[in-house]
Amino acid sequence: MRIFQLAFTITSLIFSLTTSSAGELRAKVDCGNLDGTMLEINKCAAEQYKIADDELNSLFKKKMATLETDNVKNRLRNSQRAWIAFRDSACLYEAGPREESGSVWPLEYYRCMERHTLNRNDDLKYYISCDTPDCQN
Repeated sequence: MRIFQLAFTITSLIFSLTTSSAGELRAKVDCGNLDGTMLEINKCAAEQYKIADDELNSLFKKKMATLETDNVKNRLRNSQRAWIAFRDSACLYEAGPREESGSVWPLEYYRCMERHTLNRNDDLKYYISCDTPDCQN
């Protein structure tokens, strides 16, 4: 069990560094201090994803509120739907089907979902902050 805990801690550290953009460390649940039961680790990964997903929803609503025409709103909405389909498909590929995996599946799945969601959050932050004439408003 200690080898698993060490591997998990190292993986968590690498994962947290690779999900940060521009050196920004994101506030999230600290999963590295768990005793290491698979249930706890999976629950923590799900909580980390939920934090990223809540931010995603907030950023999307914030950007939608700034858009003036229905055409532009529809384009953003359609791009978001396409991104969700991509994220879900990519994470199914990465984690595999649940029925073909063991107890580590939720960890792999939620880490994938969190990673893609954090990247999309960066996109939405860019859309919100962009104030040049070539940005869509």
